Amino acid sequence: MTEKLEVEIAHIHIAAGAPRTTPPPGALAEIAPRRAARGRSEDVLFISLSLTMPEPTSPGITDHLARLAADVYFGTPGSVTAALREAAVEVNAHLQNLARDPSKPRIAQGRMVAAVMRGRNVFVAQCGIGHVILIRPDQVSTYTSEEAAGRPLGLTLSPFVRYHHFEIGPQDLLILTTWPPPLWAETTLSGLSGLDAARAVDRLSAASAEDRNAMLVRFSSPGELVKPPVIEPVESPVPVTPTPTTFQSSRPRQTQQVAAAPSKGPSVLTRGLKTVGNSVQSAWTNLIQWLATMAARMAPGLREPPRPGAFPPALLTATAIAIPLIVVAITSFIYLRQGRPALADEYVFKALSAVASAQIQPDAETARPFWEEALDWLDRAEKYGVTQETAALRNTAQVALDSLDYVTRLNFVPAVSEGFRSGAEITAIAASGSGLYVLDQNHLSIWYAWNTGRRYEIDPDFQCLQGPDSIAGMGTPVDLAIFESPGPLGLEQLLAIDSDGTLLICAPSQEPRIVQLTPPDTGLGHIQAMDAVNDSLYVLAPDKSMVWIFRSFDSPGNDTWEYFFADNLRDLRGAIDIMAAYQGLLILYDDGHVDICNRSQIDLGSGGVTIQVECETDLMLEDPRPGQSTSDLLQAFTPARITYSSGMEPSLYLLDSHESSVLRFGMNMNFLDHYRLQEPLPLPPTALALAPPFDIFLAAGNHVYRAEITP
Repeated sequence: MTEKLEVEIAHIHIAAGAPRTTPPPGALAEIAPRRAARGRSEDVLFISLSLTMPEPTSPGITDHLARLAADVYFGTPGSVTAALREAAVEVNAHLQNLARDPSKPRIAQGRMVAAVMRGRNVFVAQCGIGHVILIRPDQVSTYTSEEAAGRPLGLTLSPFVRYHHFEIGPQDLLILTTWPPPLWAETTLSGLSGLDAARAVDRLSAASAEDRNAMLVRFSSPGELVKPPVIEPVESPVPVTPTPTTFQSSRPRQTQQVAAAPSKGPSVLTRGLKTVGNSVQSAWTNLIQWLATMAARMAPGLREPPRPGAFPPALLTATAIAIPLIVVAITSFIYLRQGRPALADEYVFKALSAVASAQIQPDAETARPFWEEALDWLDRAEKYGVTQETAALRNTAQVALDSLDYVTRLNFVPAVSEGFRSGAEITAIAASGSGLYVLDQNHLSIWYAWNTGRRYEIDPDFQCLQGPDSIAGMGTPVDLAIFESPGPLGLEQLLAIDSDGTLLICAPSQEPRIVQLTPPDTGLGHIQAMDAVNDSLYVLAPDKSMVWIFRSFDSPGNDTWEYFFADNLRDLRGAIDIMAAYQGLLILYDDGHVDICNRSQIDLGSGGVTIQVECETDLMLEDPRPGQSTSDLLQAFTPARITYSSGMEPSLYLLDSHESSVLRFGMNMNFLDHYRLQEPLPLPPTALALAPPFDIFLAAGNHVYRAEITP
């Protein structure tokens, strides 16, 4: 069992250039009162509080607020951080009440450092300017937050609290101060190691050229300090909201010794389980004794006729069966009422410790395992219910991990509130600024929803594929693409292609048209995907290892074709999607890698031209995330679709159907973003599309979900 530590407390109070014998205003050290809230009985609380006001004020206000913070802390059940936050909330609320006082409004800014000692763990809450200095024989550590320093108490409705955590041992010194820097030189602080509290205060006072307030705590092994007479802690008084004239100042001596809170027995979990065990043991012992007594009477009675006054055998048998069931029921009830909440508290405490450990690590990657550990403990705790505390801790840990992994969480909402059709299976989508086109593979239908500015509405008059036999000659579409016709109007049209090369062209307020692409002598093959840019249609046929380019494809009989790779042969088996972009072609393979191929026409000088195609293959991922090294592209992902954005920063977007996420890469394959969902979709996503200016769409089941990407 870990040895309990004793503490010795001294105060540094320098005012008007001279040391004072009284503690500074707002300095407080307390052990738990007799009727402390659940989880507080073994805590020792240290508070250093100071106020900044436009005019001088009584130190009683500061003392009262420190006392109020202590009362709230010891009266709040749950974890240490939850209670510390409630204490900060209470002080913050009182400072705001001072500012709203109609008779004499006073704008006050509060700075508070509160430390809780539990065993050999110390948890610190910082609000406003504050420093906690831990002095060990071979090390001086300072815990502070610049972000918290810029957000004092009293200025916002909700206080900003920064937490720190560390462990202590015998001979350690702890300094709590809300005084702004500069403080003491590190050589001065390191020279305090081994000194008692009074000598350490004398040395710090001599090294202070300016006014300064601080609390100094020295930790010692039991029996090392000369113990003062034991003073029973008084019960926590009922907080009374004071007026500026009713503040009282109750001040302790300059130097005092406070024994660490004596062990009140085992932890909450141990006490709960011990209570259950004692109850079961007592009930079981009584049951055995009763059954032994009854057996002597019951055994002969089972063989002989019932005698007057004897219990019937049936009753004895029923009793023997019922009593163990009752014992089990009582045990289960006690466990559910005491054991489960105790387990949840233990898990939350461990998650809190992991979060505090992560926050004090020297770099982000070193902190990663602690953030992951915190989420693991929270998963266990939330099996017993989600609370505001667990939700806040989870958000803190998840935001930290997301920052490490370049994760941005998007809020996807249904683009069409009721979905496209019951039982629909959306396998392809195409989007533009004006509308959304959707392929329902289950019903062989293509839908169009137009953008109203706030939402999308299905166009009931849109004429396109509406069933297996609705358009003669059209098979099952395998891909969709949006094409703008040449000319000043730039009419937007939807292209749908089946595996045999039949092209369906649809547009709002127009009749659908069928175009049969002219096949080469070798045949088109089995078409997998397509894309359209300008007047060119790119068609992928992996079984032929071909990408065909069709010109004037929307004019029946006038289309021409050519092989994208000219005279070069490429193995395209395993290719699943293409995207025409960036003056070339992007090819996505089922194993996750991407080829970027650029096609150019070279003038031979004698009137002839030749086609040159250069491809970057087996591209390597440039991964700037902490702890990640350059590796094969997407080795950890399962991409299903690829799309391209030609915005301010041309980028590739790849749908990872297994993880239900979207990855964004630069054109040199540098990793930029990992878009994840705030809330999971009911089914894995099957299609991806982008629309200007910043919309992203995912299809799942009979719904298309929309989110906005922050540029």
